[in-house]
Amino acid sequence: DGIRALAICSDATRLITRNGRDVTVAYPELAKLNDRVVALDAILDGEIVAFEEGVPSFQKLQQRMHLRDGRQIEQKMETIPVVYMVFDVLFVDRTDLTGQRLDERRRILEELIVPSEQIQLSPVTMEAGVALYDAAAKTGLEGVMAKRASSTYAPGARSRDWLKVKVKFDADVI
Repeated sequence: DGIRALAICSDATRLITRNGRDVTVAYPELAKLNDRVVALDAILDGEIVAFEEGVPSFQKLQQRMHLRDGRQIEQKMETIPVVYMVFDVLFVDRTDLTGQRLDERRRILEELIVPSEQIQLSPVTMEAGVALYDAAAKTGLEGVMAKRASSTYAPGARSRDWLKVKVKFDADVI
């Protein structure tokens, strides 16, 4: 329940959405994610998320998504802070990791990120998918991502190795 974005981290951080839009200006609290990365440069994959009572809230995030005015953004930062939930790493120190297995990329990611209020590692649950799905349903989450540990990263491609398993369904689709 967030905005999928690549975090391009070097001397600064740029946040780029799936459709190629630079949204860094809308989320100044995420502008220094690079300071939480133990590398000279890295490209991370994750979601920008706003929480309400400990649960991601897309409705809350919508109040920040299209803001570009500095004063409005500063005001909303106080009431609707965001977090970058990182779940993958694509490049580290100019080394392409997309051909490596997900479980290896995750190991690297866990060594790479120093969590803070602005950046968190997305939790991983191995071999307990049904229990995770049930917990997501009870909490009112949109769903869970199921990823094959041996999968490589395929930018821009759909794959059966990564499946979004929805708890909530759009009424228009059913």
